Amino acid sequence: MTHRFGHLCLNPALHILKSNKKFGIDLFFSHRLGVSNSVVLNFWKKKIIIFPNLVLKPLYDLLKFLNLHQKFSYHYFSNNDRDIDCLINKNKTFSILSKNTKKKCFEILKKEKINNKKIVCIFVRDDNHLKKYGKKSWHYLSHKNVDIKLFESSIKYLIKKKYTVFRMGATKGKKINIKSKFYVDYANSNLRTELMDIFLSQICSFCIQTGTGGGAAAQLFKRPILDIQTPAHQFMTYLTNCILLTKHLYSKKKRKFLSLKELMLYDVSSIINRDLMEKRGIDVVENSSKEILESVKEIEKRTSKKWIISKIEKELKVKFSHIFNLNMKNLKEN
Repeated sequence: MTHRFGHLCLNPALHILKSNKKFGIDLFFSHRLGVSNSVVLNFWKKKIIIFPNLVLKPLYDLLKFLNLHQKFSYHYFSNNDRDIDCLINKNKTFSILSKNTKKKCFEILKKEKINNKKIVCIFVRDDNHLKKYGKKSWHYLSHKNVDIKLFESSIKYLIKKKYTVFRMGATKGKKINIKSKFYVDYANSNLRTELMDIFLSQICSFCIQTGTGGGAAAQLFKRPILDIQTPAHQFMTYLTNCILLTKHLYSKKKRKFLSLKELMLYDVSSIINRDLMEKRGIDVVENSSKEILESVKEIEKRTSKKWIISKIEKELKVKFSHIFNLNMKNLKEN
């Protein structure tokens, strides 16, 4: 999964943290569609053995042809990106960037007159990064996309709080009309490099992501995250420094928005993409800019240690945990 940034960051990390092999050698190979970040790949090459796709993929295909791939392959590796055991937080942070490399990156920011130590990275998903994979319809993943314009009020709020906001991304996306030295349209700038992608994720105060793997590096570096994820089954509830927000799902059959309890009765595989939701008469309704702003205010106050946990919040957390965990347990049993 080297072509997908989130998987490139997290899957090898969790494999390394879980591995306790005394015998045998694990061999990996890059994806045929390439590498999303060479800085991360080169770091993992110091920890595990990774071959080019053309070298090892033919051997894997041969094992499949002989029906031996189950015996000799790590067939769950591509799904190993959810750190449910909190191994990343429990272990020493991966030193992907050296002190000298980080110093050079700080110098690059200084040349751009960016001296602010308070940085927020925003990863807003759209279809642009998928276009390079051909003319295939990506509608089934469109429920994860968010219009960057819904973040305008949130970005302005952070600017008032003296944060420098980086709109991240590897491909050029839709622009918003914010003119401020504290707003950097990084995705549409010459400043953007694979190295700076990792560096900014490491030094940010927190990051905001919308159903994309862009924030995976921030997770590797244990940075706080505001995760806007749909459906809620994919919430990163295992992260202690993560704020969660999901879009609204409207049932045409019930003529109402689904409650968390109703939503969790669906097996995640039955509503994992937009096509499946539409077959079940479920419409995806975007979060309002106000809802996003309130979530941004919360994570900003939490990271600034100014958030006061109310009695109502404690009660809601218990209620959420009960509904979420109970229903996930029931789904596994059924």
